[in-house]
Amino acid sequence: MYGAGSAVYRITKDGITLLEHHGQFTAVLHSNTEHLPHLSQVFHSLELNAVQLALSRANLLAGWQSEIEIASFNTISRSPYQKDYDAIVDVWIGDRKVRFALEYERILKSFKQYDAYARR
Repeated sequence: MYGAGSAVYRITKDGITLLEHHGQFTAVLHSNTEHLPHLSQVFHSLELNAVQLALSRANLLAGWQSEIEIASFNTISRSPYQKDYDAIVDVWIGDRKVRFALEYERILKSFKQYDAYARR
């Protein structure tokens, strides 16, 4: 099982309120949010974090915007991204910085599903 033997932390509404008190907030996840993300999303988040750490350890990571940051941006922006990607990643390729949108899939989707995303 992925993450077995590792600490996993989960934020509560009280934790979000404390972050907001210190000026840290997002437009899509805040202390008045009715339902926090479901526990089933933990493994997806841990695996995305593993990708982020691997890029960082390889000295390739130049920037990382999380899904919550992207969803917040999309909520308030006049020119949002096409969707709430799992991450927007900046990496170093030699001396150039390259940006791409990351969709991390734990479950294989059909060609039709990916084709529908491409048409958006």
